[in-house]
Amino acid sequence: MWVAEQLLAETERQMNDPAAIEQQLAEAERAHERGELTDDELADVEDALLRRLTGQEEEWYGREHE
Repeated sequence: MWVAEQLLAETERQMNDPAAIEQQLAEAERAHERGELTDDELADVEDALLRRLTGQEEEWYGREHE
């Protein structure tokens, strides 16, 4: 049980690491430039990553979702 808790804590730390989030944002922008993501898909990825960065992971209702 202790090992699982430690793994979970480390995973959460890495997921919320600002450097990792910035890297994921940059990769999403590159994918968009290559045509792999639509404008809407890029916006969704950016929204999710920015919510993680700011600690607001709950659903953002200020934007319409399909």
